[in-house]
Amino acid sequence: MSGFPPYVDYYNHLVKLDRRAALNVVETYLSNARDPLDLYTDVLEPALLHTGREWQAGHITVTHEHYISEVTRDVLRRYGPSLEPDPATVAAVAVACCVPRDRHTIGLMMVVDALRVGGVIVHMLGEGVPGEAVPGLMDQVDAGWLCLSCTLDAHLPDAARLIRRVRQARPGVRVAVGGSALRDRGEEQRIRLGADFSAPDLAAVRRLLPDWLQQAGLPPGSTGA
Repeated sequence: MSGFPPYVDYYNHLVKLDRRAALNVVETYLSNARDPLDLYTDVLEPALLHTGREWQAGHITVTHEHYISEVTRDVLRRYGPSLEPDPATVAAVAVACCVPRDRHTIGLMMVVDALRVGGVIVHMLGEGVPGEAVPGLMDQVDAGWLCLSCTLDAHLPDAARLIRRVRQARPGVRVAVGGSALRDRGEEQRIRLGADFSAPDLAAVRRLLPDWLQQAGLPPGSTGA
């Protein structure tokens, strides 16, 4: 035992490029009957935030930052929840993507898993999707929700434009926004963007999702597809 929180151990191993030791931290955490989503909130998300701070401070290189991010993507795919909502208990159908020009997908990957565990069918688009293409896919899958990730303040105008575009094409759609661009001024930015819901991090999404579904008239366990 190092005496550090698991996210610090995970980070310290990856800074040394010791992938195997970092995966051991993950496996040890999960062996204690932990939910994979707890792994996200307790280990992966704080490790990534710490990584970003260390990179901005010049304590690690951009190659270290990329390495930690790529290993974390592997962890999400390997250990994350693999379930899809039972069609009989679907609460909503959503399309999830980064706002145009935003390339940070890891936080969105975590949120998508949390939404699926909460009964939402999610069609994940990731990064680089042109804003004009999103309404068409929402029509195709009959999505009532759009979930957007925005990590940089510079991309907030792109988020606002995409939300307006989707609302024009699909009146009545519910829009949830999250990411580090909303961490300090979430409610203010939500109103400015014209979104229905906002959350600064994964823990908030997990906590707020039942209320979001109820506000949308789709309590968990109801059929919303």
